[in-house]
Order: sequence, then C-alpha cells, then structure tokens
Amino acid sequence: MDTISTASTSAAGKQPIPFYTTRLVYVIYDTYIDFQGLVERIDFHKFFNMTFAEPVAAESNAPPRPGNSLELSLIAGQFVFLNNNADSGSTQLKWDAYQFQEQLLARLHIGDKLTITVAPGFLSFNDASSGGSPGPHGAIVSPAAMTGQTFANDGTLNNSQPFPVTQRDLNIILAPGDITYKIFGKPLSLFWDFAYNFSGNDRFNRDYGPLFSRYFYVERSATPSFSGRVQPRFSDDVAWSIPMR
Repeated sequence: MDTISTASTSAAGKQPIPFYTTRLVYVIYDTYIDFQGLVERIDFHKFFNMTFAEPVAAESNAPPRPGNSLELSLIAGQFVFLNNNADSGSTQLKWDAYQFQEQLLARLHIGDKLTITVAPGFLSFNDASSGGSPGPHGAIVSPAAMTGQTFANDGTLNNSQPFPVTQRDLNIILAPGDITYKIFGKPLSLFWDFAYNFSGNDRFNRDYGPLFSRYFYVERSATPSFSGRVQPRFSDDVAWSIPMR
C-alpha cells in the first residue's frame, strides 16, 4: 500500500473488500475476496476535528468517557471484474469487464456505547461480457448455452456462472448502514442494506427478456407463439435486507 498521508491512502493489486458492505451485495464467507485493481481513500476526520460535545465525566478517578464524534471517509475503487480475450472479434467479448464503486462512509459515535453508520454509494460496470462465448451473427452466448441448456434469449437465465452474459445496465445506488449499541460491553447491531439499479428496466428487457406470460399454438403448428409480454416492475430493480446480530 502506498500511503500519501495519514489521512489519504491508495492501494493497488489484490486486496480485501475496501467498502462497508453487507451480504446483500457481496456474499462474504471470509474476510478476503478477489478484488483486483485500485482503491483510493480519504479520511476527512483526520484532516478536521469532528468531535463535538463535552466528554462525559466518569466516576472516581477514571478518565472521562468520550463525547460525540463523527468519522467521515470517501472510498473509491476501480477493479478488473473479468479479464476477457483481447483477440475476440466482438467488442463486448474483447473488452475487459470493469467494476467501479464509490462510497461515502459516515460513523457517528454518541458517547462510548452508541454508533450509527450510514454508507451511501454507487456501483457500476462497463458494457462488457462476463464469461460469454462468441455466437452466430455477433451474438454473445452464455456458458450454459454452450452446453445445450438454452432459452430463447441464448441461455442467460440458466447460465452456469453467477452472472448473466453481459455486465451492461448495472448502475446501482447503495445505502447500507447499521445501529450498534453496547450492552454489558457486547455490541448488538441492527443492520440494513438497500440497492436500486436505475438501469434495471433496460437490463430486464435486454438481458433477461423478453419474457411472456402466455403461449399458444396457431392451428397445427408445433412451434408455440407467445403473448402477454411481462414488463419490469420497481421490485425487479430493488433489493433490501434487514439482518440483526
């Protein structure tokens, strides 16, 4: 890690998750995940004194308990999401998939027992393939479609990897946070997380659709026809979670 100052840092290479997050966005089974790229962080509370209110007097001769304070940090990351083959003919296949995330992390400490954390942020990706293969007429085919598990949309609904064939139309507003209170010295936390993809309707229609609610056969045709196209709803673009520990 290259340290610019005690309040501003940068790092390059493979590193743990640099953001405040929950399992809603990143399913974390350990403290290390494969993030590869650049991270910059500025801790504003190290530039400026963000303490306020007087320290709370302690009993006997013990030092006073801390008053209130605010920690405020800006974190930005630029990561290689997937290294694609630069010799591929399709632009989406040859461009590497990149992930970009920015977060404003704020922690309000009230006394020595209560801490409130909010961390609004933004997560986006470039328009590139994520594990697809070249198909006919310049199409991108998902891994499952290559094994014969196909739908009308080239198998993007049942691909063997945890991502569709492309990372386009992913522009997600994030808002995780928690309230933590110490009881007998042990922290009790109520977490929440919220994510909204404001390009979700386009992603639904272009990568998961079109989907239809009904099918029928015309006379003796063996090929079904479809009607009642399903339109994306707000709930398709939103995810939220409220765990406690």
